[in-house]
Amino acid sequence: MRAQPFSLSCVVPVYNEAGHLAEFLAALHTEIAAVAAQYEIIVVDDGSRDDTAAMIQTMAAAYNLRYLALSRNFGKEAALTAGIDHAVGDAVLLIDADFQHPLALI
Repeated sequence: MRAQPFSLSCVVPVYNEAGHLAEFLAALHTEIAAVAAQYEIIVVDDGSRDDTAAMIQTMAAAYNLRYLALSRNFGKEAALTAGIDHAVGDAVLLIDADFQHPLALI
């Protein structure tokens, strides 16, 4: 048995996702808050060239986001690794920002 509440870190790599990122982060926040009392969402910008960075920064406080920006596009695996390196939760969930993974399965 766990003496303390379970904490979850969710790592989301993004690259030019400004078009749907607000909708995704709102849905992700809702799902994670339902299963973990303590959580963080780490959004790793993999060198986006659109408005992804600005969107993340405006949403950071509302959705308990941590923002990491890579200096250029290194690829999804590097973005995931950077997020894992900064995660502090008991468990880490890796998820794409394009709704490819069903959020209901969290």
